[in-house]
Amino acid sequence: MIHFQCPRCAHKLTVPDAQVGKVGRCPRGRSRITVAPMSAFAPVVISEEPDAVQISAVNSTATADPQNGEGGSARAASGPLNPQLLNLPPTPAAGDNGVDPHIRENEALAKLRDTPPPEYSGERRLPWPLDILLYPANGAGLMNLAIIVGIPVLLTGVQQLVFLPFLGLMFLLAKLAIAIYAAWYWAECTHDSAQGGTRAPQVLDAAGYGDKWSRVSYLLAVYILFVLPAVLYPLYDGRNTAVFGLLLTWAIVFFPMGLLAMVMHEALYVLNPLFLLGSIFRTFLPYVGLLSLIVAVAASLRLIPGLLMRGIYSMWLGSLGLFLAGYSSLLAAHILGRFYWRYRERLGWDL
Repeated sequence: MIHFQCPRCAHKLTVPDAQVGKVGRCPRGRSRITVAPMSAFAPVVISEEPDAVQISAVNSTATADPQNGEGGSARAASGPLNPQLLNLPPTPAAGDNGVDPHIRENEALAKLRDTPPPEYSGERRLPWPLDILLYPANGAGLMNLAIIVGIPVLLTGVQQLVFLPFLGLMFLLAKLAIAIYAAWYWAECTHDSAQGGTRAPQVLDAAGYGDKWSRVSYLLAVYILFVLPAVLYPLYDGRNTAVFGLLLTWAIVFFPMGLLAMVMHEALYVLNPLFLLGSIFRTFLPYVGLLSLIVAVAASLRLIPGLLMRGIYSMWLGSLGLFLAGYSSLLAAHILGRFYWRYRERLGWDL
């Protein structure tokens, strides 16, 4: 096993030797990290996009100091960012000239067009059932729901009033872009909740749609492996209820844990059912409770829009139903992320 720290947030990471050379994400700050071998001066690389800036940090191997001839001391795998790598003045010691040493690190992160991840206590302001229900009910959550739900509804209304073939194609592409953004924001909510967040995050992300699609494609891989078989089987041959039951159980058991693992890792090795099965066994009883909550939320996602679509005011009620469905999906993201927050030690995930 290789042990080191994230160069950005100093989170302790542990990966198998077989992961050397592979790229993963830090579960705390989501920095892209290339795993390097534990040899003298082996770099641990953090890639920052879109400028592809790389920062290398010396691992924990003790090295000799040629200036004083002493053996030197072991250095952290990757502590705070070295300002010299970014042509900034050296970080002063605590108290020197009254400058906080963290200011220099924040300047370095700002030069990389990045900001430190928020620090949460994880404490809820209200009783937990009410606090969970209010998770999307802040400015960021309502604004993103307005984008994710409001724009497609508006485009559908315009399309019904003005029927032009080229407008239909443009609206379809716009809805696809909104769908990618919705899935990406859902993952952001899950990750933020996994760090202790209790309200929908205000995301200020400079990444383009290429990076968003990269993240969404990982989530699609989880869906294809664990859910799609149960969806397609009735279309192919739905007569064997035993097979369909096994496929449905496969989806229910592995899909939530697979989504959580993919949000935190963004690596294909988490699709290994044995990897997920170990995490499920270590958190068995809490995971059963998590599945119950997610099934209830999923049922609301399916039933609410259909019930509200009936009647004279089906368009307006249908829009309300879509809003409530989006609201429920953010609740599911929060519940999933908080599961990691509470049981991260049992899950045993590092990178």
